Amino acid sequence: MTGTDSRIRRAARAGETIQILGSGFGATDPEMPADRVVYGTPELRSKPVIRINDVQASFPGNGTLAAAGVYAFNITVPAGLADGDYAIVAEVAGGIRSANTVYIPVAR
Repeated sequence: MTGTDSRIRRAARAGETIQILGSGFGATDPEMPADRVVYGTPELRSKPVIRINDVQASFPGNGTLAAAGVYAFNITVPAGLADGDYAIVAEVAGGIRSANTVYIPVAR
């Protein structure tokens, strides 16, 4: 996804809270089997690190399970980013990192 993607209505702004979704973040508490309908909002047992342009983004809690295998994070876009398209990278316990192939446009 880049700033030229027609699905993006406007760029994110520093300090703004945005929701991102992802998969592969691990176990939740309470545990939720992958073959069951998700009820409630189980939280991840271990908080991942999410970065935009190598700057750590803050977010409350550990992230929640939104649907079977889909995790939701309400992150705050870090301050000090100049206008541009930046990679979003997540890292879980054990140092496993996502590829830097998802981008978010940021503008002031």
